[in-house]
Amino acid sequence: MPLSKVGDIRKLNNEELNKSISSTKRELFELRFQKATGRLKQTHLFKHARHRLAQLMSVERERQPTPSKRINYKNSKAFATENFRVKEREVVYLEERQKITQSGTAIPQSKSEYKDSMSKIDSYILYAFDLLKRGLKPEGIGIFQTSEGTYQLPMLIQVENDAWRPNTLPDYDERSRMGRFIVCLGSRRTIELLQKDDFVLSVEASRRGLLGDQSSRSESQEHSNSVPNLSSIEVIKADVIHQYERGDRAIIAIVDTGIDVLHDAFLGEDGRTRIIAFWDLQNDREYSADDINQFITSGNAPMELRDLAERNGGHGTHVASVAAGQRGRFFLGGVAPSSKIIVVRVDENQVLGDSYTYQKALNYIEKISIKNDNLPVVVNISSGLEEGGRDGRSGLEQTFEFFLENGQKPGYIVVKSAGNKGLDRQHAKLNLRPGTSGALVWGNLNTRSEDEIEIWFHQGNQIIATLTAPNGDSSGETGFGLRYLADGSFSNGNEYSIRYRESSPRNQDSQFSVLVSKGSAECIEEGRWKLKLEIISKKHPRDGSIHAWINGCTNSRISFLDHVDREVTLTIPGTADHVITVAAMKDAQQVCDTSSAGLTRDGREKPDVAAPGEDVNGACAGTDSGVCPKSGTSIAAPHVSGAIALVLSAREKRNLSQFSSRQIRSYLQRTTANYTGTGDPLMGHGLLNVENFFNECGEFNS
Repeated sequence: MPLSKVGDIRKLNNEELNKSISSTKRELFELRFQKATGRLKQTHLFKHARHRLAQLMSVERERQPTPSKRINYKNSKAFATENFRVKEREVVYLEERQKITQSGTAIPQSKSEYKDSMSKIDSYILYAFDLLKRGLKPEGIGIFQTSEGTYQLPMLIQVENDAWRPNTLPDYDERSRMGRFIVCLGSRRTIELLQKDDFVLSVEASRRGLLGDQSSRSESQEHSNSVPNLSSIEVIKADVIHQYERGDRAIIAIVDTGIDVLHDAFLGEDGRTRIIAFWDLQNDREYSADDINQFITSGNAPMELRDLAERNGGHGTHVASVAAGQRGRFFLGGVAPSSKIIVVRVDENQVLGDSYTYQKALNYIEKISIKNDNLPVVVNISSGLEEGGRDGRSGLEQTFEFFLENGQKPGYIVVKSAGNKGLDRQHAKLNLRPGTSGALVWGNLNTRSEDEIEIWFHQGNQIIATLTAPNGDSSGETGFGLRYLADGSFSNGNEYSIRYRESSPRNQDSQFSVLVSKGSAECIEEGRWKLKLEIISKKHPRDGSIHAWINGCTNSRISFLDHVDREVTLTIPGTADHVITVAAMKDAQQVCDTSSAGLTRDGREKPDVAAPGEDVNGACAGTDSGVCPKSGTSIAAPHVSGAIALVLSAREKRNLSQFSSRQIRSYLQRTTANYTGTGDPLMGHGLLNVENFFNECGEFNS
């Protein structure tokens, strides 16, 4: 095949040129993959594709408008000043290091302090392996060992192509896979080889999330056998729709602590269960509808099917009843009272992390949906993870996008609670100008053994950081132009690790990960911990916003003491593009104080809508028909899940094509009770109105 001529390429119009560039890139990727796997026989094809892409890109650049004035940045005064400052800081650091060495204080152990040789690897994975090497145990991740005693950690790998397979990776143990996203166990040696694999994009820790986005104020409330005066179903006007549609041709999937299969909220009019599948992921055991009906007949069921775990017990039962509960002896009924139900009981300890839990759950739910006439399904997730950039680009968020086909998969919807971080003071935001500095300060008087802070900012903002302990000890400077990793110990015995990533593989933004552990002390020192941040320059005229979060994956309950910002506190995966995120309302106008707020860090409107979330009555686990009130975004989300199930069921009966997540979100937002056309960081587009939603979707048949 002859090489293409640039003259022929210049004859293409802009649209044809763009299409040619895209197709050639895809072709080059496939040839590169074949070459790497030894399947490329005609090696000249790779050369020809690269040649053609270079020609196409050259023509594209020719057509771009030429700037009126070009500045050679490297010859500019700004560059000279910046370069001098960086070199000056390096000299200061080397002098400081020499003093530290002479004094005998711990110094960073990195082999290369000025180059990050593990740029694809999540900071917490490196930190956890370092602790294990020294005989300490990290709090925020599950720990495994091979038969030889080698430590393994659960991790989420993102690869370029779903055909990727590991070739003799030591200590690699694959546990789940969804497209280009793989959950596995791996050792330190595993991640070293993954770092070198050109087809591996990123390796993230598979962390334990918060099981149940539920406000703590309702924990102590007892169940009741009394009927409340007003149901939340009436508030959102779902009762108006029940004379036309009750959701019997749709599935609501509950991924939660489980469900009490004996409660009358989950029975049909014939007294048989409406649960079509129950998977106890914790014990890897599946129960069919027939199994559950036998338990109902006998009046006894295993504890795993009564949702009575010591921690968060009854959470899944309450959530499921709000979305799909039938009216019972005392319970007034849920939003879609005749819908079919899938239950995935998640591991209470979540030793393999949320990435594993959600991958396994989503794969299982899709399998059951296919077995049941491909009925449309709404997945309700009333729990969340507190880590990452909150911009939709993490591996976990992208796993949900893969499941939803970027919001275009018909009949598959995921609804997520916003989170209950509104009053926790665990997000801080600084706005710094070039040449200025600010400080993040956190602390508490409680006893704790691990603090974890994540700081995210645009790559154009070049920042250095210094950690100071309450006793005045300092870590020295870390960041742009200096060492990328600083770890050591303070005189109080506490240990620290500060890692700087100039370009994260998740989103190409810059990141500091700050981890403080008790070290040789009994606990982390009480008082004010301070991280000084200084912008030494900015390559681009862009907002200098710096976002910081205290990760809630550990047992540490600390808070920021200044620069506190309630916004951008949604829990993951509620920040994914096409997951429908739900805030909690006290009434038609007022958002619950604890409800997490948007936007996302990259400025997208979230949450999407709001629903009742304070003192909502639902089924009480451990009883045959009792009810109890609970509060939080956990309880708001199932209202929206039930509303969507009503619409999908009505369309299924009329043999109409099913809506995708993109379409459902649009209908939900513009039919709220207080819709204004603009999203609000607290309540999204307003309070859910099921009557308006059902009518707007064209399902109202009067």
